[in-house]
Amino acid sequence: MQDDAVPASPHLDSLVKHRPACKRALVRLLWPKIRASLEIGHTVREVLEKLRLDGIEVSYPSLCRYVADFRRSDVAEGPHRPALPQQEKPPEASVQRRPRDPLENVRRLTEEKPPGFRYPGTMSDKELFGDENNND
Repeated sequence: MQDDAVPASPHLDSLVKHRPACKRALVRLLWPKIRASLEIGHTVREVLEKLRLDGIEVSYPSLCRYVADFRRSDVAEGPHRPALPQQEKPPEASVQRRPRDPLENVRRLTEEKPPGFRYPGTMSDKELFGDENNND
């Protein structure tokens, strides 16, 4: 036997032939099929229904959590498919942009109509109270 040879491990090899007891591990094994289904537009709930038909019982919140975790790990590992071609953007120099003012809406609204109660006064004092000389 050589020193660099992999030792025989019949017990470990038997694990590959059996379904894992952990639901997360089972979903991980099926992740490529689940990911493909989600990418073409199926929902997590539809995937859950198909898993249940196949005899795999997992709760909806757990499946959502697994999907989110596996998607995150896929992003960390890199893309599994070629990136979609990006549309060309105009060069930054040709686009004139002014700095964005976070208070622009507030300033515009306060200039148009100041905050608070403002009584415009619909009648003049003379019309409202009458002539001082005229005592009716």
